Amino acid sequence: MSGEQAHVGDRNPDADAVETIDLGELDLEREPVFVERLRPVEDTRAKLAFALVALLAGIVLSLVLLLAWKRITADDFQKLAGVLISPVVALVGAATGYYYGRGSRK
Repeated sequence: MSGEQAHVGDRNPDADAVETIDLGELDLEREPVFVERLRPVEDTRAKLAFALVALLAGIVLSLVLLLAWKRITADDFQKLAGVLISPVVALVGAATGYYYGRGSRK
């Protein structure tokens, strides 16, 4: 600006607006405040994944106890395990993989 003087209120249409923050005003000694976000979808995913893992653990524990108490034979155990555990393992794998996969991308 040759011969002209820029004033504080003048705007240059070619320049982007930049906001200046004075860091001297920040209170860095204060404890941070944590805000709990309400994420019902994430909470539901977590509950479903944990419920499926608990279901799998319950099925396995039940079968082992039935076998230990001699309520079923080893052959029955093998058949029941194949029928009950296989689909639940597939569900647990899909649910936990989706849940933890989404969490790691963030």
